Amino acid sequence: HSYTCFTEDVKHLIFGSQRGGLFAVCKAEVTTGAITALTVPIPDGGLYSDEMTFASEAGWVLYNTHTAVAAVNIDTLEERVVRTVDPAVERVSIPGITADGKRVAYTVFPVPPPAIMASGDTPAEYRYFTENRNMWIRLMETDLNGAPERLLYEEKECCCGHVQYAPGTSDLLLMDKGYAPLFDWGSDGVRNRVHVFDRKTGGTRPLAPRCGKPFQVHSTWSFDGSRVVYHGWLGRNNNSGWYYCIVRPDGTVEREFEFPGAAHYGHVSASPDRPALILDGNVTPDLLMWLYMD
Repeated sequence: HSYTCFTEDVKHLIFGSQRGGLFAVCKAEVTTGAITALTVPIPDGGLYSDEMTFASEAGWVLYNTHTAVAAVNIDTLEERVVRTVDPAVERVSIPGITADGKRVAYTVFPVPPPAIMASGDTPAEYRYFTENRNMWIRLMETDLNGAPERLLYEEKECCCGHVQYAPGTSDLLLMDKGYAPLFDWGSDGVRNRVHVFDRKTGGTRPLAPRCGKPFQVHSTWSFDGSRVVYHGWLGRNNNSGWYYCIVRPDGTVEREFEFPGAAHYGHVSASPDRPALILDGNVTPDLLMWLYMD
């Protein structure tokens, strides 16, 4: 995601560390590589080190634990609990935060029964939510000072794992929507996955590609907030080839490229210094590449 790793002065890199069964939030000096642990390591127990986001101007890192959306300041090491989570009944997406740290957003969604949750069997989890039709999301917003949660948007029979504020504005949030039976592993093959929530209307709109293929992954904002970039499957799995799309928040597609023979897994991101996407796979298995928008 854009604006999630480096401080504004580019002196530090912020990341999550998982080693020896422990998780901690860290910062590293770019010039020396010296690492500082910002939090006391906790048992990772299924935590993911990438479930973090960073307010690059304010210097606060948000991260998920099993029981909270937590925050730590990279300079003072002050820690806060932004929201408590009851792991028996709910989960929280990777949170989003504005660069100035004044707004925090996330989706809340249910957990399956304990036996399925403990098994780690993702297909079984999806079958449960498909057969019982009780998946839902609530897009919530608060701030670092613990203001009461505000409900921005809700939808049934849908999951959402990421939300990301548009750079330079807090009116638009990028979000993914996955539907039964495959949810965020393939959705329903019909409805578009990438959407933008507009605070002015209180609703969402799909950012659909011209090719009509509805399952996209790794969506993010351009660094100026004027575009969204993503890639998606040309079929129903990774091996069917990939396409790349550059689309404006109003849904207007600016550029789109298809690579039917691209069978490798990878990611896509915006480039801060040129009109190009950054690829770390898909087209080749072993190269970092720029894909120019022209």
